[in-house]
Amino acid sequence: MPNRAQQQAVARLGRIEEGLEVAAKERRKSPLVRWFSRFLFGDAELPMGGGAYVCGPVGRGKTVVMDLLVEAMEGSQFRTHRTHFHRFFAKVHESIHERRTSGQDTDDVVSLVACDIAADIDLLAFDEFYVNNIADAMMLGRFLSALFAQGVFVVMTSNDPPDQLYSGGLQRERFIPTIDLIKTRLDVIHMDAGRDYRLLQRRLPSTFHAPLGAAADRFAVACMSELTQDAELQPLSLFVNARRIEVPAAAKGFAWFGFEHLCERPMGSGDYLALASEFKGLVISDVPILDDSALESAERFRILVDILYDQGRFLCLTADAPVEELVQSDQLAPALARTVSRLIEMQSPKYVAAALAA
Repeated sequence: MPNRAQQQAVARLGRIEEGLEVAAKERRKSPLVRWFSRFLFGDAELPMGGGAYVCGPVGRGKTVVMDLLVEAMEGSQFRTHRTHFHRFFAKVHESIHERRTSGQDTDDVVSLVACDIAADIDLLAFDEFYVNNIADAMMLGRFLSALFAQGVFVVMTSNDPPDQLYSGGLQRERFIPTIDLIKTRLDVIHMDAGRDYRLLQRRLPSTFHAPLGAAADRFAVACMSELTQDAELQPLSLFVNARRIEVPAAAKGFAWFGFEHLCERPMGSGDYLALASEFKGLVISDVPILDDSALESAERFRILVDILYDQGRFLCLTADAPVEELVQSDQLAPALARTVSRLIEMQSPKYVAAALAA
């Protein structure tokens, strides 16, 4: 399950859509109304963007929460562009160069390029924001100011808090106003809590072990130990629609069940949904070969895997046969074909990394 820092970051990023709506409303005003507002109140009444600056150590889920915002904006009225910082700014430098070589070498050329971009983008999402050269450092402030003035909202992820950007760089004192701009116009969100789940993923070279036996038992113990940072496992109870679900062992967002406990008892999709909501991932041990003697438990297993997959949850299994040989029933094979396919995908590094960072 998401840690508190990730939950708070998602909540704060959720406010950006409100800001975009206000900026869009301002842009729809007639030029006369906007001029009158400017005459009375100054530039503060012009449409101005904002956004968020999400920073913290590697592997804390910064990119994940930014991508959640980008996905949430899909299908909305707002045009979103998600990119890597250095890839995007390479194109910005190219556009500046093209304007200058075509005779538009003015003091406002950076602002002109920013306005061109603002004509097509409402929300700009940068991943891995990092300033390491004087050219970017000197240009960034003017570029961001021009975007904000056009009502564009910007979301950045960075390993560095704003005050540490371009630390030790050439003429850094000239970059301080840009740092102040970032701190003033963007909601600075620190995600320095939690674990580096990418390191954890690399320490879990496998999430499936077959066949059953002493080695499989040691594998399950080691997996749970790694997931929970050797925390003491405790039983707990969940209540779902006035029913109690007993969890044999859990710690730090992960739970360990035997197959019999989850699939050979009268449990349904509501129970499995509750587990997927409560825990970041499950370790399930002692999965038997699914043959004609296990029709009901196989169906429960199918539902459980579907829900864990749909929710993007981590899953570690010990079983009596490899995934491809787990179903040994002509009657069950069609119904469990998708389950087998999903179990294979849930072992992939991409899926595991995403599940652990969610």
